This record gives sequence, structure tokens and C-alpha cells, in this order.
Amino acid sequence: MLNTLKIIFEKITKLGWYKKISFWVIIFLAISLWMYITLNETYITTLEVPLNIVPPKGRAIEQLEQQLNNFISVEIEGSGWYLFNYIHLNKTKRCNVNLDNITPDGSLFTVSSLDFQKGLEGIHKIIPRRFYPPRIVITTGEIGNKQVDIKPDVTLKVKDGFVLVGGIYTEPTSVLLTGNKKSLEEINSWKTMPVEFNDVNSSFSYVVNLSDSLGSIIKLQPDNIKVYGEIQQYSEVTFDDIELKIIGGHLPSNRIVSPTNFRVTLMGGIEHLNKINAADIELSVDYDKVINDTIGVLVPNLKIPPFTKIMNVEPKFIYHKIMLPKSI
Repeated sequence: MLNTLKIIFEKITKLGWYKKISFWVIIFLAISLWMYITLNETYITTLEVPLNIVPPKGRAIEQLEQQLNNFISVEIEGSGWYLFNYIHLNKTKRCNVNLDNITPDGSLFTVSSLDFQKGLEGIHKIIPRRFYPPRIVITTGEIGNKQVDIKPDVTLKVKDGFVLVGGIYTEPTSVLLTGNKKSLEEINSWKTMPVEFNDVNSSFSYVVNLSDSLGSIIKLQPDNIKVYGEIQQYSEVTFDDIELKIIGGHLPSNRIVSPTNFRVTLMGGIEHLNKINAADIELSVDYDKVINDTIGVLVPNLKIPPFTKIMNVEPKFIYHKIMLPKSI
């Protein structure tokens, strides 16, 4: 087969057909005819349709029998033209199910394939054959509200030589959730949609959507927020002779700790580091730790200004000795 194709290609190359406009016109017409015939055929495929379930007034959805992720799968039949449109182009398709139109069994609502079919919108000239799942059972309960913190689900990759100062913040910092009271009890925060920003080299502010993972059960206000952060050029600064402090008491004269001065190197944003001096750094050890020490080696506590990180501390340990009285 490969040899045959090779021979055909060599003949075409020798004749120079590919250099003629008429050759490419014929190729284009052949492909267009093939696409026209193909797309006029009838096919069966599966379509993902956004699902919106409207609870009865004064009630909220507590639980779905299946986790639908806000979509329902529909097996559809139709011509290739329409299927291509609904799969790749159509943004208005949806399935709206109003529970007011379904007779409940107590607090339970059973949504059938017929209900799904009635709720299809923005889909015409194709035949819906089956729905997956073919039915869902929904539990409703008392409606409630809850305000929770927003957690940005942001992956930030700064450009080489730059650093994020502080963290990634949101505006507003919280979101109002409306849904079933029982469901809201277990929710203490809400994430944004996962987003990624690459090669960032300046302070940023972006509008992102909040996660809609429970969109059929819980409504959000607002449904999008601003995420922002401060980016500065990366820098390092070293402070010599940071004095050791004893916290919580004065050591007896026979207790010796050394060294008493340290060298501390911090890293962070250049604008922030330029505002820091040695007095902003505290290196200490607790009095009780020294008194109760039996090993002779202690690790100092280090407090540094916010939005900075410790790059190095020298030396890394404190040595503790007990001087015995001289014998007469």
C-alpha cells in the first residue's frame, strides 16, 4: 500500500499537477462534495446538555439521587449538519425542569425522561431518543442562606526574576449561598473555578467565575469575583548582627548561650524589602527552654516581616553551657 502511494505521489510530482490552480480547485470541490454528502446522512450520537432544575417556591434542592454535574446526556438522531451545530456551535441548548410541574411524593420528586424531553430548549430538527440517566429522584427541603469565605483556586506562574508578594486575594472575600439548609450546614468555604495564569510579571487583577459544581442545588450571589495580587521583582537582603533575645526572664550568670548575634538573609519583592531594617527582625529563645535544656543545643525562634521568606540564618543553632563553680 505504501509503495503504491509512493508511486502515485512520484507521478503527480513529475507531471507537476499540484502546481496548477485547477488541481487544487478539483481537490477542494471533491472534499466539499464529500462533506456535503457525509453531513446529509443521518447519525446517532450523544449530546451533553446543561441541566437546570427549578425547585418549588420556598423550597430548595437537598439531594440528587445521582451526581449530574449540571449536565444530562441525551442520545439524539439527526442529520450531520444539525448534529455538528449542536455539538460544536450551539450555546443556547439547555434542559430546564420546573419541579412545580411534577407531582411530588412527600418531599421527593421523580423526574422522568418525558420531563427531560419537555424541558429541552434551543434544540430543533433532531430526535431525542434516550436520556442518561433516564430518571432522577430529587429531595427538597427548607430554603436557607449562608455567607462563606471564597477560596481562590488559582495556579499562578510568575516570570523568572519576579515573585508574588503576599497571597492571591479576592474581592469580595465572601459569597452568599442560597439552598437547602441541611446542605449548607456542611459548607464553610467556596472555591473559584480553576484558573491558571502564566508568565506574570506585574500586579494583576482578573474576573473569574465561582465554581458551579453544585449549580443545580445551590445558587451563588455574586457568581463571579475579582482575584488580584501584587507582583514585584525578586530580591534578597542580608542583615548582620541580629541580636539574640531571651524571652521570659533573665538567665543566671552561670548559664551561657552563644552565639549572641546572627546573620539573617530574607527574600521577597524588592519594593517590600527596601522598607525593612534590622529592627523589624526578632531572633529569640525562650527562657524556659534554656533552663530546661539538657542537650546543649537549641534552635532560635525567628520572626520576620510579613510577605518575606527566610533564605538563610547563620549560625543555625544556639549552644548552651552551664558553668560549674570553681572548687576551692
